[in-house]
Amino acid sequence: MGNFPETVTRLLEFLEVDSSFRISPVFSNRAALPRSQRLVKYLKEPARPYSLKWWFKLMLPLPARQKVKRLIRRRNLKDTAYPPMDPGLSKELRVRYTGEILRLQEIIGRDLSHWLANSE
Repeated sequence: MGNFPETVTRLLEFLEVDSSFRISPVFSNRAALPRSQRLVKYLKEPARPYSLKWWFKLMLPLPARQKVKRLIRRRNLKDTAYPPMDPGLSKELRVRYTGEILRLQEIIGRDLSHWLANSE
């Protein structure tokens, strides 16, 4: 995540907001893969009679079952890095959004030439 506090301070100063305000990072859309594909499959399939899932379904109300299922899914994940973007796709996106990048550059008054297709 780099230097989060420094980045936030610079952002707040850019927005002309009190830079002493502290913001905690929120991690969303993190890259993760399941530790066990079997467990993922088991959680998706319907409960068979007299299975552990079947008993849970009888004993726990739906909100509790959903909470347990979310917890199991979350615990089954392992963090991983996003794969690098395909260079061809990167170039295609840079070409496609050249106009928007140039407009944004004008609006914010900053050099965004490193985002353009010819910067590679």
